[in-house]
Parts: sequence; C-alpha cells; structure tokens
Amino acid sequence: MKLAILLTGKTGQLGSEFSRSLPRLGEVIAPDRNDLDLRDPEKIRRVMRDARPQLIVNAAAYTAVDAAETDETAALAVNAEGPQVLAVEARKLGLAHSLLDRLRLRRLEK
Repeated sequence: MKLAILLTGKTGQLGSEFSRSLPRLGEVIAPDRNDLDLRDPEKIRRVMRDARPQLIVNAAAYTAVDAAETDETAALAVNAEGPQVLAVEARKLGLAHSLLDRLRLRRLEK
C-alpha cells in the first residue's frame, strides 16, 4: 500500500521541489489553489476528509512581502490560520505535525 501524501503549494518554489521528490515515497495528492485554498477552512477540511492523507507537506506560503503589508488578512490566513486548520485536521487523522525545511528536503533527496 502506497503512502498517501497531501502536498499544498505545488506550484511554488518549494512545492515544485516536493512535487519531484515525493512521488518515490507514495501517491502525491496535490490539489491546485482552487481546490485547496488555505484562506478557506472549509475547503481545507473537505480536502483532508476526501484525501485522508498519511502525510501532509505544506509548501504553500504567502511570500509577497510588500503585498503582505497591505493585505495582512490574506497573508495571515495563508501563513498561520490555514496551517493551523491543517494541523487540527491532521491530528484528527492521528498524524503528527512536523516542520521540514529545505536542508532536510535536500537530505531526503540523497
């Protein structure tokens, strides 16, 4: 049985790297922003219920620093509130929460 991996932010810089490296670990479920918008808690919950992942890799981020100063609501939703909903839903599925940075990603690829 292959590991079901939910990947957010697949089109970003980090998400693109994960898109290339994660398939060797299992089946990657990588919804686009329309299907999994981290600003929409209900979409997050629905994707989590439907996908039932065994691993969640959140590579999504609001990275437009200048725009974040004028659109704090969106930046907060994507970088804090959305990940919090992911963590709560992960806990409901019995998953542990961990952070992974680029250095650790590079070590996984070796």
